[in-house]
Order: sequence, then structure tokens, then C-alpha cells
Amino acid sequence: MNEIKNITKVLSTRLVINPVLEKPPEELLIGAGKIIEEMAKAGFGVNRVTSLFSELETAITNNELAKADRIAKTIGEIKQKAFAVSVLIDEAVKKIEEARIAGLEVSATQRLLDLAAEAFSREDYEKAE
Repeated sequence: MNEIKNITKVLSTRLVINPVLEKPPEELLIGAGKIIEEMAKAGFGVNRVTSLFSELETAITNNELAKADRIAKTIGEIKQKAFAVSVLIDEAVKKIEEARIAGLEVSATQRLLDLAAEAFSREDYEKAE
């Protein structure tokens, strides 16, 4: 009796799909580096964005491009928030001084501004806003 044997071979394949990025990884690094320089030049704290820059480098090295893209966007968002909040704080300082000159009570507003300035110095731009 002839027996027919079925032989099944199972292959496993790993498919890696890298996302299409708006910018090449090198440009993400260059852009993030420029942001850190701009923020430092403006006198803002850069510890948080510098830490994120290190994470960005690691993500690119590990070919985690989607993660790298997210980190680069976060760095850009932090920069935008920092500059926007800086303008708001400057405007508040002027308005408080105008109110003080006009003889208005500004101690409560000044306390809030002081808290915002403190949060800003800690690089907590969300709370500073």
C-alpha cells in the first residue's frame, strides 16, 4: 500500500512597515536642534526639550520613525507654547503695572502672575498659560 504523506511547511515572516514621514530623520534632528537653540537664546529653560532630543536620537537610531516623528512634533509644540506664554506673561506684567498706576488693587492678580512665572521657569508652559 502506497501512502501519500502530506508535508506542510510553515514559514513565518516579519513584515516591518515604516511610516512615511513629513521630513527625513536627519531633518527632524536638525529642526529639533534649532528649536533648542532658539529657546536657549530667548532665555527659556531647555532641559525638557533637550531630554526629548535625546529620545528623538534614540528613536531614530532604533528605526522607530513614527515615535521619532511624534517626539519632533512635541518639541515643536513645546516651543510654540513657550513663546506664546512668554508673550502673555509680558502683556500681563504691563497690564498690572498700568492698573497699579491707575490706583487699582492688583495683589491677587500679581500672585497669579507670580505663579505663572514660576511655572514658566520650571518649563511647565501648560500651567503657566
